[in-house]
Amino acid sequence: MKLIISAMAEELSETLTSLAAQLIHNKNGLKVYQKNDWLFAITKIGQVNAAIALTTIIQNFDISKIFNLGTAGSLIPTVKIQDIVIIEKAYYTFADATVFGYQLGQIPQEPFGYQSDQTLMTCLKKIAPDAKVGLLGTSDVFINSSNHLAHLRAIPVELTVSDMEGTAFFQTAYSFNIPIVAVKIISDQVFSPINSEVEFKTNLLLASKKIKNIIDNLMLSC
Repeated sequence: MKLIISAMAEELSETLTSLAAQLIHNKNGLKVYQKNDWLFAITKIGQVNAAIALTTIIQNFDISKIFNLGTAGSLIPTVKIQDIVIIEKAYYTFADATVFGYQLGQIPQEPFGYQSDQTLMTCLKKIAPDAKVGLLGTSDVFINSSNHLAHLRAIPVELTVSDMEGTAFFQTAYSFNIPIVAVKIISDQVFSPINSEVEFKTNLLLASKKIKNIIDNLMLSC
């Protein structure tokens, strides 16, 4: 089965309503819906919730592909509100084991960053030819201040967007050797004069509509 996974119900609300997907799992905050050979999961916010939820799904269903669709904050001015960003590689941002010789953002004994599956990326680029390609940074922090941004810029890659779950999805998929890709709709900009939390709430419904359009096409093509 193919899995679409998001952190918040709002991100998949338009999709689930349109498809009339059936709720097949609802336990410990994890909700899983099914439509034919597609599963749609809502995990709750945060890295640990993301990892627990995806592990639970993998252990209970035969998952062949994973698509993480959701919202993210832009870290660079050229990536604007409602832009679509296909994630090429995902990183942790508040991991620091540099004293042991690891890169800032690298979990000990893990790779520095997790790569999206190239075949899935190619398919999504055809679906969304105007999408940008970028790097994701994940932490249990809603990035909304110059201090946060300064910390993220210390990571030795130029991060494009930030969220609170994505890299945990990637690490889990990597551990189980399942191909994964992520697509993010920009809901806020950390450097904007408008408060990031206000931007996020304002743009969430619009993002859900864009997510639905992407899912409609990837269900036919990927």
